[in-house]
Amino acid sequence: MIEKSGTGIKEMQINSASYPVTLSVTGGDVKVKDNVTGQLINRILKKGETLSITNKSIDKLTIEEIEIPTEFKLLQNYPNPFKSDNKDRILAAGFREVTLEIYDILGREVENTC
Repeated sequence: MIEKSGTGIKEMQINSASYPVTLSVTGGDVKVKDNVTGQLINRILKKGETLSITNKSIDKLTIEEIEIPTEFKLLQNYPNPFKSDNKDRILAAGFREVTLEIYDILGREVENTC
């Protein structure tokens, strides 16, 4: 059992288990990876889903909580929205990457920034 205590990646050691081992998610969505190679298990489990581990070489997992964004705002640009030297501010809580696509009035993409 892993309980949330702060943010970040948690490690789970599987000891004295009889396989298959079933991992179930009750809180929120998590990313699960094995610590053997990182290629045997690399999945996102949503709340209520289970994962059955049958490979006995997997004895350690990393579990990372997936943050769900709670807020997104496009703030007023400044100093003047009609000049080319203005600055746009985006507040995107919980996002790691944000892409801003700008279109003209005819629907053609003018600029794409990350």
